[in-house]
Amino acid sequence: DEGKPLACPMFKRLKMSFLDRQSTLAAETAGLGSTPLTDAEEAFEENVLRKAIKEGRIDPTKNFLDHKADYDNSPLFKLLQGMPKGGIQHTHGIATGDFHDLVSKIHNDGRFYVWQGDESRLEGEMRAFASADDAQGDDAKGGWKAAGTLEQDKLYRYLTLPPGLPSVAKCWDEFGKLWQRIAGVACVAPFYFGKDRVLWGTFKRLLDSGVSYVEIKEPLFAPWTDYAGQALKDKEVLECFRDTVVAFQKEHKGFIGARIVLTCLKGQPEREIKEALQRAADLKKEFPDYVAGFDMAGPEDAQSQSNSEITGYSQPSFLTKNEFKAKHPSGAHSTTASSHRHPGQHHGAQGEWGKGLKVPKLLKVPKLQNGLLRQLIYQKQRKRVSSEMLEQRSHRELLDRAAVAQH
Repeated sequence: DEGKPLACPMFKRLKMSFLDRQSTLAAETAGLGSTPLTDAEEAFEENVLRKAIKEGRIDPTKNFLDHKADYDNSPLFKLLQGMPKGGIQHTHGIATGDFHDLVSKIHNDGRFYVWQGDESRLEGEMRAFASADDAQGDDAKGGWKAAGTLEQDKLYRYLTLPPGLPSVAKCWDEFGKLWQRIAGVACVAPFYFGKDRVLWGTFKRLLDSGVSYVEIKEPLFAPWTDYAGQALKDKEVLECFRDTVVAFQKEHKGFIGARIVLTCLKGQPEREIKEALQRAADLKKEFPDYVAGFDMAGPEDAQSQSNSEITGYSQPSFLTKNEFKAKHPSGAHSTTASSHRHPGQHHGAQGEWGKGLKVPKLLKVPKLQNGLLRQLIYQKQRKRVSSEMLEQRSHRELLDRAAVAQH
């Protein structure tokens, strides 16, 4: 009903926005269909692209972890790997790099030790000691073994998920153990930052894959230290990051740059999250070109509903976007396009068994992802607004009737 007036200006704006998107999509689709390929493009499609697709042995119904080698060896994957991709956002710190290279660095460094003792620690847990004497002093039973004395394949298995895990919950459990094992390595600043160190290798690997800009998550919940365990200040960590980025840019002209997404854990106490948020805002003010935003990390499937029903949009419940903007006008902000300068990392809505979310139960899935949940949020909000408008109209009608009755 084009001529029928809409009850709310918001609906009119939403409708116009939807029609604009539909019109743009139709024009783009028509344009793509009528664009002729050059001889070179046709030859590429016939001899390279179609051949790569045909020779690919990827079966999307199989567990990725069990068949990762097929992905690595796929001609289509190798083709995509070499294509330019622009930037990457929300990638996860030390986990972004090549783990074979990481294991080699740990093995050859000479200052890392791996727990091989009793159950007082997690088997495979790693940490740095300034010397072998320090390692012995920390452990009278001799449970710490020099990483260089173990096989690299064993170190690699300690830091990667095994195949055949039976459930999502078990995957999260094993994933948490991987981070526990690598935590004592991931935040050793002189091992991670600097030329030819871990972060440098990550930048090189991404650049070789066509990525020229990076936003990478780094922790605020764990102390950054030197090899001897001496803690660095937040400012010193950001200086190390900045210096690594600048040095890498000088040697690789195609690299645009990198920024940090400062991160805390969803399971931390509210007080610690508040402190981390303040630290992130302070660092954003001091390093505006090297801090991208703030994020809360952790298993989405197991997140408590106390903070937010919508985990992907989750802001700390104690601070709204407008409150943060008022308190920190130049503070940390989202790494995606937004008119608000706020701490949230908006990478698409995700939701678990929250109140009012009955669809996951109907579909027999533990949670909803991104686009589907976004639509449900919109429908829920529209229904709420419509209900409020009906209540207001009914209230006005009652008042009108009362006025008529009085006359």
